[in-house]
Amino acid sequence: MLKIIGVKITEIGKFNSKCNLILLNHNSMLDVIVMEYIHPIEISWIAKKSLSKIPIFGYLFKLVGLIFVDKNNKFSKKLLKKCKLSLENSKILGIFPEGTRGDNSSISKFYKGSKIIAEKFDLTIQPIVLVNTRERLDTKKFIVTPGKIKIIYLDTIETKDTDWFINLENEMKEKYLEYSKKI
Repeated sequence: MLKIIGVKITEIGKFNSKCNLILLNHNSMLDVIVMEYIHPIEISWIAKKSLSKIPIFGYLFKLVGLIFVDKNNKFSKKLLKKCKLSLENSKILGIFPEGTRGDNSSISKFYKGSKIIAEKFDLTIQPIVLVNTRERLDTKKFIVTPGKIKIIYLDTIETKDTDWFINLENEMKEKYLEYSKKI
């Protein structure tokens, strides 16, 4: 699909193979496709339950094992059990802490669900900033445009520092603004 769209990927930094949680900003459905294409380890994506209701796609999402979050019961035993099972099966967890696709001008405020999961399982986190994915595939406007995207791997984070989550949110926002100006 990336070749059909005409996506050229530039990676800045390196993925840390010891991480077991990736946190990344979300601007396009292309975000998942790109990460699945380049990532060396199978990813168990955590996504909002409403995606499971989309005709055809909802079935496919269930088939590939998305872990769904119910807004009314965010940290159910079922969610935590599925996360634990994925980790035990040598998969990593993938979360968009914004909770939805952003507007492409900046990174939105993070929800605390990814923080809770990271701390509950004492995970090593690989923050990743994606730039220009919406310009390549905008499913809201049904537009596909060939061109460049950037993947910026930030330093791996451990959850021992009490301010790690807010510091990470700020760093990802800064990097997004910095690199979106450079394309």
